[in-house]
Amino acid sequence: MATKTASLLMLTPLLALLAACDGEAPEYTVLCEGCCDCDDDTGDTGEVGSPIAKVSHDVVEIGLYCEAIEAMFSISNSGGGPLTLSAPTVTGDWTIATPPTEVPAGGTVDIYVTPGSTGGAGLVEFTTNDPNMATITVSLQGDADQAPTLTLGSIPPVVAPGASALLEAMAQDDESPTFLNVEWSSDVDGVLGTDGADSSGLIEHSWDGTLRSSGDHTVTLTTTDTCGNAVQEQFEICQNEGYTEDNIDLAAWDFSGSANWDATNEWVELTTASSYKKGSAFMTAETVDSDNVSIAFSFYAGDRQGADGLSLTAIDTTRMSTYVGANGGGIGYGSLPGWSIEIDTWDNTGDPGYTEPTRNEHVAIVIDGASTGNGVAFAEIHDVEDGAWHDMEVEVIGQQVTVTIDGIEYINQVVPEITTFPAHVGFTAATGSKTNRHLIDALTVENFVCDEVSEG
Repeated sequence: MATKTASLLMLTPLLALLAACDGEAPEYTVLCEGCCDCDDDTGDTGEVGSPIAKVSHDVVEIGLYCEAIEAMFSISNSGGGPLTLSAPTVTGDWTIATPPTEVPAGGTVDIYVTPGSTGGAGLVEFTTNDPNMATITVSLQGDADQAPTLTLGSIPPVVAPGASALLEAMAQDDESPTFLNVEWSSDVDGVLGTDGADSSGLIEHSWDGTLRSSGDHTVTLTTTDTCGNAVQEQFEICQNEGYTEDNIDLAAWDFSGSANWDATNEWVELTTASSYKKGSAFMTAETVDSDNVSIAFSFYAGDRQGADGLSLTAIDTTRMSTYVGANGGGIGYGSLPGWSIEIDTWDNTGDPGYTEPTRNEHVAIVIDGASTGNGVAFAEIHDVEDGAWHDMEVEVIGQQVTVTIDGIEYINQVVPEITTFPAHVGFTAATGSKTNRHLIDALTVENFVCDEVSEG
């Protein structure tokens, strides 16, 4: 591929030709077909004063160019009389500057040609009075640089907290796409990356949710070729608020009662398998909207007789006085303001004051710690206090609440009792005379600031 010629070449006379022709390195590529000085007549006709025409190049090739530049070829006359030249015929997107009309005997004239905005193939032709060379024809070739082309590929509209997303685009250029300068930038976070295209034109950038500001971003992808021609594409992407806690920052959490961070196993232990324990762990460094949040985590309940259970709780920070609620059937959240989603693994129906809807393990939505009642929604669930880890997802959008355990959707309904308040997200668990060990791991909390719900 020919090298593009910078526009500053216009600042000095462009007299350089192919090195093979004059022994000097050219500032741009000029190719000869066959040989230099090869268009020559057969010599003197025997007539006194007869011209002998000679042209320096059959083909002038300037390759790719950034802006219009001048290229040159020469016509010389080694005969005994003047060589007359007609007005030249020029075809293609080319022009000729001040064409000569005569070459004196023993003289040489330089002819400058300039490509237009598109260039391409052209031809310049003179008719002469040389009886052996009635026409002089020179082919012209040059290609004006074109701006790159850019096509966006896979762009996710929303990114979950802490998640990464691959942004893709395809670029092409009249040079190799590897020569392109590439920049991804956000109107919020500034320059995101400058990794270039590969040989196929693929451009990739990894969006890191841990580094990006929450909310809407207008991202601009700019590709610029070696001539400075640039093309841009823009798209919208939204980073949801939230946090992940695979490795707990102890300073950001409140551990109350029997709860603690198990640094060896890197999980939260709410209770040991001991009687009459209650523990809670709440993330206190950030608040989320109580009615605009998605929470995913893993839990473990087992090792003993099955009591009592655990809860995911969004505590109302405007009304709270403690992070620890009632033990036993209160599952550690009893009396706490806000909403709780309990995983109840013990049958309390025979206990005074409890009106649970079922004797079996169940999930229930409870408002303001009213743990002794039926809750505002419930569903029986599969065995989850089996000494194995289980995955749970809860989504609260307005008053629509969805609860999924191990991929099974147990609750998906409108809960009118859900209200708006700033919440700390946390977990509670409790035991009574019967016990279990209760653990939490792999927490992700997502506060929806984006219009479209993330798919993760």
